[in-house]
Amino acid sequence: DGFGPGVYAVIHDNAAVKASVELSSAIVGRLKTGDSVLVLETTYCHENGRLRGRLSSPAGWMTLLEAQSGYRFAVLSSSLGEQRARLIRDVVDSESKLEALQERVEHLRQAHHVRMQTFHERA
Repeated sequence: DGFGPGVYAVIHDNAAVKASVELSSAIVGRLKTGDSVLVLETTYCHENGRLRGRLSSPAGWMTLLEAQSGYRFAVLSSSLGEQRARLIRDVVDSESKLEALQERVEHLRQAHHVRMQTFHERA
């Protein structure tokens, strides 16, 4: 069928990358014809008849195939084995969690700094 985790060549100009698998989610990026993307996983959405792929960068989801018409937004250039794809997904997911933790630490650091300033001003 030519779909699954791997490197894809985008063949639909200005293809939208969405925040989540749902088509109603926010657009987080656009791709142009000829761009290469790493698809970490694919899923078929029955409600809209589209095969969607989760991208590593830009992080998000794009339509790979509109099933009813057969229209392809991207074509598989190089397949990844499922085990390799799972390892890459784990790394990408871990990096996302680490970034979220770093943002939380920075937020707490700033809040602590403000509290200390307030404390010193009152003393």
